[in-house]
This record gives sequence, structure tokens and C-alpha cells, in this order.
Amino acid sequence: MRATGRPQFSMRAARLDDNPQLGHLIQTRETWMRAGGFSGHRELINVLSSVESDGAEVMVLEEPGDESGQETVLLGCTVLKHEVSADGWEPKEREQRAVTMTWTYSHPARRYRQDRLGQLMTWWVADYVARQYADVEWIRSTVRSSALLKLARDRDGWREVRVVRDATYARTHLIQREPKQMPGLRALIASPPDLAVNNTR
Repeated sequence: MRATGRPQFSMRAARLDDNPQLGHLIQTRETWMRAGGFSGHRELINVLSSVESDGAEVMVLEEPGDESGQETVLLGCTVLKHEVSADGWEPKEREQRAVTMTWTYSHPARRYRQDRLGQLMTWWVADYVARQYADVEWIRSTVRSSALLKLARDRDGWREVRVVRDATYARTHLIQREPKQMPGLRALIASPPDLAVNNTR
């Protein structure tokens, strides 16, 4: 546990020099998924190529280092796109201002499970989009498994829109949630004040 008054985690925009740690995180998560009988997403190249690119924001979740010598640990990542795929979304929905949250990975180590890293990143994105993009109506994403859908809906505040088949004919759940400011979250997750300077609209 961290000293009282200090956020336990931080979220910031990824930099190119984060790519080695990002690659390790994604590979670790993919290996854990396959060992558990889940199909991996194999999105390593997509995530790394999105860092500091136009049209996407790669955000990383970290556990900051401290005075005791503990080093900063990269615990998660997600990619925000300021566009919505045409796959499964109806024309009227594609006209709405939306941010897509995709390629989300969290560290699978048992010691972090109680922190619910995926939930924290979802909440942070909801707060971030609400604060920085007042005209955005929806945050959208997809999940493939019914178990992940239940978790996203019951724990993280997503709503299922419909079920479609993606480009590989896999059954995919389209989900969305409204941006929402969560002031109390900032006591748990710190963010640099200049985070929105280079946002792509």
C-alpha cells in the first residue's frame, strides 16, 4: 500500500520508449490467456504501431515507483480511437460522436487481481473522455466471450448494443457506455496535467 494521499496508480500517454515494456506486457497477457484456454487477440503490432501515431491515443496504466526503491511498473494499456468501425454499427450510430476503446491489456499476475486493472482503465477512460471531449456521446468497444460481456456489463458499466459476426466470422458483442466524470477516481489514479495537449480530434 502507498502512503496516504498519494494515488496508487497513474495513467498517461505512451511514448515510443515504452514499446519494450508494452511488448512484454502484451506477450505476458497473451501467454496467460492461452494457458487458460482463451484465444489471444494477437494485437501486439497494432498497439505498438499506434504509439505516438495520428488518430489514436495509447494510454498506459502504471504503478509509480516510490522512495523505498520500488521501480515504476507498467500494468496495463488501452488504445483510444476517435472513430467507430463500420462493422456492426448502423449508419445513425456512426454519425454519433464516439471514441472507441480497443486493444486493452492488463497484467495477469495474481497480486494485481484485487486491483481490477481492467475496471480501473475503463473508469479512467470514461472520466478522461468526459473531461476532454465534451461533444463525445459514447465510448464503444467489443468483446467476444459471454463471460467478458457479463463482466463488462455488471462490473464496468458497459451496455450491450447487439451481437454481430466480425471479419473472421467470430461472434462479437458490440458494447458502449456514456462518458462520465468521476472526480473521486483521481485520488486513486493520477494523470499528468498536460495529457490532452496533443489529442487528435
